[in-house]
Amino acid sequence: RLSDMFGDQYSLEGALQFLFQPNVIYTINFNNMMWQSLLM
Repeated sequence: RLSDMFGDQYSLEGALQFLFQPNVIYTINFNNMMWQSLLM
C-alpha cells in the first residue's frame, strides 16, 4: 500500500511527489507519443 511506503500522514503527498517527478512525467509523455504514432 502507498501508506505503508510513505507513512500514513504523507501517503498522498509522497505519492504525488513520486508521480510528478520530471522523469516520470517524461516517461508518460513519451509513451503517449509512441501510442499516438502507432495508432495514426
